[in-house]
Formats: sequence, structure tokens, C-alpha cells
Amino acid sequence: MKRLFPLLLTPLLIFLSFRTILFHHEVPPLGFLAWLGLIPLLVSLKEASIKEVFQKTFLSAFLFYGGTFYWIYNALHTFGHLSPVASFGTLIVMITAMTLYLAGAAALAQFLSRKMGFSFYMLLPWAWVVQDYCLNYFPVGGFSWGALAYTQGAALPLIQIADLGGPYLLTFVIVFFNASLARFFMKEEGRGRQLAFAILLVVATTGYGFYRISSWRPTNSSLKVALLQGNIPQDEKWQAGRAPFIEETYAEMMQAIPEADLAIWPEASYPYLLSLPLEKFPTKPEIFRFETLLGSVTQRGRERNTVNNSALLVRKGGEVGGIYHKVHLVPFGEYVPYSKFLFFLHKVVPEVGDFEGGKEIHPLSFEKGKLGLLVCYEDLFPEIARQATAQGADLLINISNDAWYGWTSAPIQHLELSRFRAVENRRSLVRATNTGSTAIIDPVGRMREAPLFQRLILQGEVALGGRTSFYTRFGDLFAWLAIFVVVGLIVAPKKRKRGIHD
Repeated sequence: MKRLFPLLLTPLLIFLSFRTILFHHEVPPLGFLAWLGLIPLLVSLKEASIKEVFQKTFLSAFLFYGGTFYWIYNALHTFGHLSPVASFGTLIVMITAMTLYLAGAAALAQFLSRKMGFSFYMLLPWAWVVQDYCLNYFPVGGFSWGALAYTQGAALPLIQIADLGGPYLLTFVIVFFNASLARFFMKEEGRGRQLAFAILLVVATTGYGFYRISSWRPTNSSLKVALLQGNIPQDEKWQAGRAPFIEETYAEMMQAIPEADLAIWPEASYPYLLSLPLEKFPTKPEIFRFETLLGSVTQRGRERNTVNNSALLVRKGGEVGGIYHKVHLVPFGEYVPYSKFLFFLHKVVPEVGDFEGGKEIHPLSFEKGKLGLLVCYEDLFPEIARQATAQGADLLINISNDAWYGWTSAPIQHLELSRFRAVENRRSLVRATNTGSTAIIDPVGRMREAPLFQRLILQGEVALGGRTSFYTRFGDLFAWLAIFVVVGLIVAPKKRKRGIHD
């Protein structure tokens, strides 16, 4: 049990470092635990073989991911109506895939340490960033929700470096600090220099953050937004008999808005299937007293067999001014990945959707500028928000329906993803969600957050546009630096045996 304790303690500490809801109440912010939480595991890896490093890291990572993403089962079974076996099996496969990345990264760091003679604790942060970057893309489109950077949303000065290197740079700093302390406790040669550099790195990160926050100024252009949180129960959203009630609910909320430049409805909030092309929105034109962005499921094509998860920009009076189709679909929710090989899943789990992804990321133009759209969990992927901003988006908008997750940690953790997209691109970001978390976020990550599971309208004024950030211009340079370092060490000739040095 003594040998297992550090392997159990690390996943508990990292789990608690994320925003967490227990028994319908949010746990106080514990993001600081991420700066210490890896130490028990890392100390236990000091003298371990490559195989043991993989096994120990696998156990800790599996427990962390299992505890963090328990809500996936809830979404698939309770609201997606998949069988318990299919729901649990999907969760296990997903957790195992993520765990293999992290265990593989730790084992690779140990392999390179043995090969090159460098300290494991120096190499691990680089390998960690590489696996984080890969996890953002593979498998089935990626899922990097559990990146350590997302534990730090409440520490605004620390997250400002996201405008330089995205979440990858902050994750590197967190892992490097943990590894440096672990190395110091193990009394390994060179520990003092690494720890000193780690402290300097954290101080520099914090100083840069305070500078960015204090120097940010709103632009001369602003927009008054009204974000509608309809709070429609998930099990009612697609009941045909409830469609008139849902439509009337949003119509009444629109009438309750005293003034706005742009009203925003959540993802798939319009309760009817829309056929494209569409010039006029098929509802009462008097609803649209201001420009409105709303989510709807649409169908198009000669046979009406192409179905999209879409966002429509509706002008005053009901004219449709632009459409964005969600590009990055949810695997096993909106489509079956690798359908040529997994064709049988449509019969096993017929509730899985058959949506088609949009062809390109593009902002929608409206009266005061351009809107960069992030539908549902598209805000998980830094490259989507970055591409939209690089194409001229003055405001980032996320429309979501997190009712799938119920009273779990998922809605508030999802909000933290959006916070990072705002900081990375130095753009205001607003979120309109069905049940929460609806929020207004400024370009340095400060936000007004509405309560969960209440019908409400969140109004505010946001700055439009601004200077283009380093991250928007150059993207994931830091992640590619990490890849270069790791690949370079893999292909480098083996060094002669010597002591462990910096």
C-alpha cells in the first residue's frame, strides 16, 4: 500500500485542481494543487525502469482521467440513451487512449534519460507537451480537455502567457515546476540549478501576466450583447410536442431584452429542422428586433440528406445574413468515426447522429464587424479560434448545449476552455448556452458567469477587435519546439555512460 499511495495521491490532487462540482455545489478553487500534485508520482519514478515508469504513470493517469471524465458516461447513457454497456465501453476506450499518451510520454522521457544521460526530470516536461499536442488531434479528432493549463483559469496572471504559446506553454511551466521540486527532493545532482530556473520561470510568467493585464485597454469599438440561456431540459429538446413551447420561450426572452446590438441563442436552440438555402427565417419577424445569432440543425442538398449543426446570423426583421456549419464534430455523438470500419455501430447505437462537418472555418460579417464562431466543443481546440481570429474575427462566440452533462463538473470546465481561447487571441468571447455556463469574457480572461440551470438573459458590453496576439500570428511554435527537442533526442546518437547532469 505504501508503494501505491503516491500513485493514488497524484490523480486525487490533479482531479481537485480542476474546477469541480460535487453534490450540486462547486468546490472552492484549488488550482494551486496542480503545481504540487505531480510530485508524489514523479518521486516514485526516480529509479524505475522504463517499463515501471509506463505502468505507474498509466495507473495514475487512468485514475485521474476516469475521475475527471465520469460525466461522459452520464451524457451517453442518461441523455444519449445509449445502453450502459455501450456508454461505459466508450468511456473506458476514451480514457485508455488518453492514458496511453501520458504513460508513453513518461516512458519516452525515461528512455531518453537513459540514452542521453540527461535527467528524467528535465526531459519529462518536453515529452508532456508533445503528448498534449498530439492528444489535441488524435485519435478521432482529439480531446485535450484534461490539459494541466486549464486548472489555472482563476489565476489570471499565470494564464496570460497563453497569448505566446497557447495552453502548451503554461502546461510546460507547471510540469517543469513539479519535476524540479521532485528532483530537488530526490537530491539528484544538478537539482539546485533546475529548481532555481523553475522558480525564475514562474516569476517571469507571473510578471508577464501582471504586465499584460495592466496594459490592456479596450478598443474604441464595442458591442452590446444579450445572451439567452433558455434552460430547456435535454429530454424535452427534441420532443415534437415541446417545439412550440421552446420557440415561444425564446420569443418571450427576446421581447424581454430592452436593448442590444446582438442577441445570441444557444446551440441547436431553434426546435425545428431548417432546410437550406434560406433567405427569411421561418418564424415571427417581429422577434428579431436586433441582429441575432442562433443555433439550429439544418439540412441541405438535393435529397435533403446532408445534416449540419449550424449557427445562423439573422438580420433585423428576419433576413438570414450568414450561416456557419460546425466543422469539428463530436465523435460517437454527432457521427461515427472511421465509419467504413465501424459501420456496425450505427446498428448497435442508433442514437449516434449522422451529421456532416462544415468545410471551412470562416467568420460571419455583421453590422459592426466579424464574428468568429465556435459551436459546442469547438472551443476545446485552440487552432479553430486562432484561425477565426486570423481571418479577422472581432469577437469570438461559443454557442453550446451542456444540458447533456447535468449537474456535473463538465459545464464549468467547458467554460475554462473558452477563457483560454479569449486570452490566446486577445479577443472578447461570449458564450450562450442552454443550461450554463453562459458567460462574457474579456481579452485578459476576466469573466461574468451566469448560474447553472436557470432561465436568464446575460447582458453586457464587450470590446471588439484589438491587436493580433503572437499566438494568433504564429500558432503553436512552442509545441513544435517541444516536438523538435524530443525528436532530436530520439534520433541523436547514444551518449557514453556518465552521471546525470543538467
